[in-house]
Amino acid sequence: MSRYLFICGHDPDAERKVDLHFLARHLVEDKHSVSFFIVGSSLIGYLLGKSSIPPEANQWSIPGHFSKYFWYPLFHPMKVSYPILRQPLKWLYRFYANLLPSSAFPPHTEYNVILVESGAGLALIPLLKERYPQAKFIYSVSDRLARLNVPDIVYDFEKRSLDLFDLIRVPSPLMMEDFGDRRTVRYIPHGIDRALFDTNFPSPYITPKNAISIGDSLFDAEAIQTLALAYPDWSFHLFGDQAKLDKKISNVIEHGETRFEDIIPFIQHADVGLALYRDAPLADYISHSSLRMIQYSYCRLPIVTPHFSAHDRTHTFGYEIGNLQELRSAFDQAMMFDRSKITRDNISDWEDIANNILKDLG
Repeated sequence: MSRYLFICGHDPDAERKVDLHFLARHLVEDKHSVSFFIVGSSLIGYLLGKSSIPPEANQWSIPGHFSKYFWYPLFHPMKVSYPILRQPLKWLYRFYANLLPSSAFPPHTEYNVILVESGAGLALIPLLKERYPQAKFIYSVSDRLARLNVPDIVYDFEKRSLDLFDLIRVPSPLMMEDFGDRRTVRYIPHGIDRALFDTNFPSPYITPKNAISIGDSLFDAEAIQTLALAYPDWSFHLFGDQAKLDKKISNVIEHGETRFEDIIPFIQHADVGLALYRDAPLADYISHSSLRMIQYSYCRLPIVTPHFSAHDRTHTFGYEIGNLQELRSAFDQAMMFDRSKITRDNISDWEDIANNILKDLG
């Protein structure tokens, strides 16, 4: 059995699932130990409305399959809208790692693998490298820092840490060049829980024509509204806390934040998958890293998405953001596409992904 430490901004028991949730679950099923050290909140962050107060802060707990620690220091790297605070906070952020309490990593703990995702957790890598010199270190580049709109100091954290990683894992080939000619960079795509998605769930739909949109990252409400009004005989199902319209439309169903397992029947029995993103700089990698696109593809759904995220799949139909005529044309093509032509042979199970990561670690 190996001990893994994940440093990220995600509660392992959250309803919303990202790649690290699935990877961690597979490792636990394979009899490994996985701990989550959760960053991204602080007292000053709470006072400025940038973060919430986490439950059971600054202590390890084991409520389920994973042990977890919500780190809640005085401050954490964040962008603020008050100009008078920017310079003092920029100076403070340099000392972020120094706020780490001794209770977070007591002397008797040992880890075989330490994985950090894009973000403020990068600040801790030099310190943890000294504390756990025998551990293998993985940088799981979940997103480009530019896409996350992080404070400048986080770029410094990343730069200081890059040479300390045994593996830099990117989920899109378009991100390979971000790290120059480093030999530690590997393209390892996201996967899917094949057993779960191969389960025959009954259809949850009560109407015959259904399009599904999962997630609220870069959510384009105007695009949803355009399609809903243009196709009144279709139902549009939105999943995600912020996936909602300002003005309600009768054929748009807002499900909110929903347990991942409960969304699967909706994907399986949908007719079209929607990934309607707003424009964002350097976000082309989403075409490969988006879990929703992988899940749509596995369930053989034609996909409507902007041109920048429509790479490498014959069943994606792109449009220029803001061009409503192109958007409707893309939807027309998607609804007429022969779904039997969609292949899913290139979509790996999370077990394969975990094995590939461990293989590349040596």
